[in-house]
Amino acid sequence: MQYIEAVVQKLAPLVQESLEKLEGKSHDSQQLLRPVRTLKRGFDAMQMLVDLQHNRFEMVPERVDLLLFTQSLLERFTALASSHKVEYFYFIDPTLASHVFVDSKAWAFMLSTFVENAIVHNKAQGSCHILIKQAQLEEGRATLQLTVTDSGKGISKEDMPLLLHPFFPQAQGLGIDIAVTYRLLKLLQSGLKVASTPNKGSRFGFSLTLPIEGSPKFVPLSQRRVAMMVDEKSLVTYAKMAQHYLQAWKVETQGIEDEHDERIGDVDVVLLFANDTEALQAIQARFAQANVVLVGSKPPAQKVPFLPLPLRIELLYKVLQDATQVMYTPPPAPKAPQAVHVLIAEDNPINLKLVQMVLGRYNFHIQIAKDGQEALEKAKAHRFNLILMDLEMPNMDGFAATEAIRSYEAQQGFEKTPIIALTSHDRKGQREIVLSRGLDDYLAKPLNIAKLEALLERIIGFSRV
Repeated sequence: MQYIEAVVQKLAPLVQESLEKLEGKSHDSQQLLRPVRTLKRGFDAMQMLVDLQHNRFEMVPERVDLLLFTQSLLERFTALASSHKVEYFYFIDPTLASHVFVDSKAWAFMLSTFVENAIVHNKAQGSCHILIKQAQLEEGRATLQLTVTDSGKGISKEDMPLLLHPFFPQAQGLGIDIAVTYRLLKLLQSGLKVASTPNKGSRFGFSLTLPIEGSPKFVPLSQRRVAMMVDEKSLVTYAKMAQHYLQAWKVETQGIEDEHDERIGDVDVVLLFANDTEALQAIQARFAQANVVLVGSKPPAQKVPFLPLPLRIELLYKVLQDATQVMYTPPPAPKAPQAVHVLIAEDNPINLKLVQMVLGRYNFHIQIAKDGQEALEKAKAHRFNLILMDLEMPNMDGFAATEAIRSYEAQQGFEKTPIIALTSHDRKGQREIVLSRGLDDYLAKPLNIAKLEALLERIIGFSRV
């Protein structure tokens, strides 16, 4: 273990430096990103294993909106599942309390371990299903159950005892990650459950009892009636996911075969899973009063209620409340920016002055937001080339503001604005935390001019005054 620690300390900084240089570079460099990210994750896992082995790893519970945080994590594997031709299905219990206290880095690591391996070591046309349910609720605490089921090659009875050995990659390719996850679960007073059949697949799972705060973000909508129609085979899995959420919210749901089904006139909302508006127009022509929402992966070319994929829980809930809340207006043709527009979200006047002083060296048009709510409003009113987001602000913190901005961008079909966290926390794993919460990178306070300059060049390019 001492040798491993020495290797990690020597090579991990070089891998991190390579990753930072590759991110944001030309398209030709993008093919190198995945192996370098995999290498970085491997070194992170080895460091965690060393720390766990020497009792140096300390859990740091944070107040997290676990539902939206987990949704953001799982969304990141959508493209990977598509490239491996794996059906990718996930359901996160929408009755969870609004906030859960958990070490977000540990949660993200454990979840990513199971999901990535279930996809990568699956077979073409296979499946990966993730279920996260609230099994028990007591005053101030909730027990969550997570299961990840795949249809991959499975693990033999002979290999099963070696599963937790950190350097046994034959066990479905899990190797060191599963060993780290097992030890993290022990720290959380839980255990790992595994069931596997060779050539049929595996199921990994665990239960965690965690402190909670607040009521569920989404209340049942038992008075709503919804019809669902799938007009494109590639969207069937998303329709199944939506149906699970509708059932959890006690929504009366029925499937319809085509645009002539008379039941369309009796429901509150029609969810049409399609990537064009042909069926939508046919329904509207026959049922003029029908509230039809197009659910698809391609933004429509006309103004219609639209729910973009991957499916986002908060937007689906909005649709059920009022379909007009997701009215989509195609954006105008993009124009090359005449100047770089930057939004600084910072409530501390001293820190704000410092950031403005540093950015004053560049040809930037700068706007200021004093809290997360104002940052969200300005991000909706204006398209920025870059947002510098303080993480600790009143009214709405930087993480919550970023989640809201990402949700708005997805709803409108906009490209993601680069958002950089400004934080006084520069602990190990900080970059992974901000990436998992939807931001693109972070800068530690007080600002290091050289690091800021390198980051600006990598993300948006810059010109000196």
